[in-house]
Amino acid sequence: MGLLLSLAFLLEVVAFGGFAYVTDLFSIGASQQNLLWLVLIIALVIFWSLFMAPKASRRLPWRYYYPVKAIIYAIAAVSIAWHLNITLGLIFAAAALITDILLYPYRNVDFAKYFSVKPQK
Repeated sequence: MGLLLSLAFLLEVVAFGGFAYVTDLFSIGASQQNLLWLVLIIALVIFWSLFMAPKASRRLPWRYYYPVKAIIYAIAAVSIAWHLNITLGLIFAAAALITDILLYPYRNVDFAKYFSVKPQK
């Protein structure tokens, strides 16, 4: 379970970076593009931490969680395929899909306990 959760976290981080490179689709100057990239990263991290993270105080209901996650991951996969390599984009998409399928039965488990630091005695 720990390895699967670690892979899911790694895929989230890659998705954040891939999602932000959507800014290359806009025909704007380099400084505006960098600013937009930064704003997208910050907005996505804030949204994810508020509504989608295991320790989120206001998690999205499951019927919204998976479609929103699929949209974010799909944008990231296309962006990775566009900027780096089609094979890498497909590997990312397949890894994200397989990880979510394997974690789906545990969707009602409180994953926050896996991320808690136990105090030293």
